[in-house]
Formats: sequence, structure tokens, C-alpha cells
Amino acid sequence: MVATAFFVMHVQVATRFLSSSPPIYWFASYVLTSHKGWGYLIWGYSAAYILIGSLLFSNFYPFT
Repeated sequence: MVATAFFVMHVQVATRFLSSSPPIYWFASYVLTSHKGWGYLIWGYSAAYILIGSLLFSNFYPFT
């Protein structure tokens, strides 16, 4: 599936495919609970993505 996403899928479809993958969220939750420094980095990235994404989406700009 990764090879298909890399070679065949459009970028928007590939990012949606990647965002629906559970291992990414499992790894993020593991890092949040066990590594404090990296946990703050993941939390900050998620908060910035939500805030910037909401601003860009409401103004019809792409953000993914």
C-alpha cells in the first residue's frame, strides 16, 4: 500500500491515506506518555496544525 501511495496516488489522497493509519497515532501516544521532551514537540505540532489549518481552510488555501 505504501508503494501504491508513493507511485500512483495524488498527494491529497496520499496524505488522507497516511492520516488514517493507526500506527502513526499509536506511536504518537507512546511518545507522549514516555518521552516528555518529544511529547511537548508532538503536542505543539498538533496544536499548530489545528490552528494554522483552520485559518488556511477558512480562507480556501490548501494546508495538507
